[in-house]
Amino acid sequence: MFARSLAALCCPLISALVFAAEPVAPRPQPVMVYLRTAPGQRAEPVKDMKQEAAALLAEAGYTLKWQDIGKPGMVAGNAHVVVLELKGLCQAPEPTAQLPPLDKPASLATTAVSDGHVLPFNYVECDTLSRLLMPALTSFGRWSFSVASVGSAMIMWKA
Repeated sequence: MFARSLAALCCPLISALVFAAEPVAPRPQPVMVYLRTAPGQRAEPVKDMKQEAAALLAEAGYTLKWQDIGKPGMVAGNAHVVVLELKGLCQAPEPTAQLPPLDKPASLATTAVSDGHVLPFNYVECDTLSRLLMPALTSFGRWSFSVASVGSAMIMWKA
């Protein structure tokens, strides 16, 4: 569930940039997503988020390619480019964690805008997302399911 929420935050950010660039074409359009995560970020939620984002954007005619920032690898080439940073740890908190509730509205994600143009720089506030999802994750009763599906939850909050 958490990965779906993260992907929900990421897909609109990514798609806003891509859709603003040009209309959807019949053949798949590549999108290179340069990803930065916090030290200690577990792989499972990020993997789930990538799968959810790929599935959602594939329906719109886009293929996502992911590259960790700071690691040598793929070059964007002719792909649309998006930079995504996951601030904090995007994962389900431990069932015994005592997270303070969200007492006031808080941003779950941001996208850079300059002179009315959406820029390809996006940030997801993972700690805030965890605090928001904590009651739902603990109500499942099956904590292993909640932890495994954290990446899926990351997609649904902005969809």
